[in-house]
Amino acid sequence: MVMRARVRLFVLIGAWSHERLAQNVVHSIHKLHQFLSKHSRYGEPFIARLYMAPEHKFGRGKGGELKQWLLYQDWLNAHGG
Repeated sequence: MVMRARVRLFVLIGAWSHERLAQNVVHSIHKLHQFLSKHSRYGEPFIARLYMAPEHKFGRGKGGELKQWLLYQDWLNAHGG
């Protein structure tokens, strides 16, 4: 449904409070921008996962790891597109 609706979706991964997850997004904003500039030049949908930064990095204002999960072209290839 995400691909059909042409959504660009970041999924936050981690069993943390909403405040902590939001802080991780703020700490990771540069990674999100880089991913967007690389993967959505033509407005194509995707799903990517943002993991919580390890405690020793989070305490220093570092963001978590960002990984692509599903890109539009991969989805099209899997669904005969």
